[in-house]
Amino acid sequence: MPLSNCLSSPPPSVGEGQEKTMAEGGCRTQAILLPAGAGIPKESLGNSAYRAAMGHAQLIFGTVQLGQAYGAANRIGMPSEDAAHRLIHRALDMGVTTFDTARAYGLAEERLGAALEESVAKFAHVVTKISPNPDEAISSIATSLDNLRGPTLDTLMLHRAEHIDVAAIWDDLRARHEAGSIKSLGVSIQTPHELLRVLKDHDVTHVQMPCNILDWRWRSGEVRTTLAQRPDVTVHVRSAYLQGLLAAGLQANWPQVDGVCPETVVSALEHLTHEFGRQSPADLCLAYLRAQDWIDGIVVGMESEEQLESNVRLFAKAPLTLDQCATAEDILPKLPEQFLNPALWPKSQPVSERFSNAIAR
Repeated sequence: MPLSNCLSSPPPSVGEGQEKTMAEGGCRTQAILLPAGAGIPKESLGNSAYRAAMGHAQLIFGTVQLGQAYGAANRIGMPSEDAAHRLIHRALDMGVTTFDTARAYGLAEERLGAALEESVAKFAHVVTKISPNPDEAISSIATSLDNLRGPTLDTLMLHRAEHIDVAAIWDDLRARHEAGSIKSLGVSIQTPHELLRVLKDHDVTHVQMPCNILDWRWRSGEVRTTLAQRPDVTVHVRSAYLQGLLAAGLQANWPQVDGVCPETVVSALEHLTHEFGRQSPADLCLAYLRAQDWIDGIVVGMESEEQLESNVRLFAKAPLTLDQCATAEDILPKLPEQFLNPALWPKSQPVSERFSNAIAR
């Protein structure tokens, strides 16, 4: 019997880090479930109720690895179709019910739609993105609807922030939103400048940006004030591990960027991990982001059940304290933006990584 037959909807209420055995029709599986409220999209509750239910940022399943080989620390490659479906079903079992995908993520969107259709889960929220190619942006919407097996899209985002100023694209999306075929509109951004621009448009109620414990760009007063003025906006962040570098340490393939010494960065992360009593640098990175009250969800890409279960356990832990966040910001080196933005990494990287970096924005 498939794992999806053990699902409930919405996810069951359990305490933090509590293990629960689910049994239905002879199917039994031991699962670490996320805390009550996990997986509930902000749009369905409103800002204050969402915060009360969640407390801290939720785990968002990033699907790019399910559609192509992606990431500097990925040693597994793209999983098979069956393995991808099992992983999605397992995520649903564990209370992870929000998925991030895109037309540009190879087979990911199609595989996600097929897996969700197979599942008996009645609660799943999918965030997808139109094609980053402006000539294919509008036509890609029909493909997303077909792939995700539904008459509507939960959240549809521009994959390039500059497309918000292309009337042929943005006006079309707004019209579809008003007609009800798109439930909410968003933008995938890369820089604080792009964030400030798109939040001027009140049709934007979802944004996604790269952010991690090293990324100083989002700490400015202007950014925080602008976000506070738009409590209706759901904020998801990606690159929590900076394509796996911060979790894998020196075992990963670090880009050669002037002003960046991998040994210094890894040493500082290991020091903070020990100082704060965290399980690992990965735990440290997530605990830092989950302490930020402006972040609603953290997109973490996964290609194996081992990674999924590890991340679910990490999300069940307490976040850093505000004092610990301040200490980390003081100790960690301030690195150049070229390193913080994988799209700017040197072109000497393997072709597969350069392609992934170009689209994963």
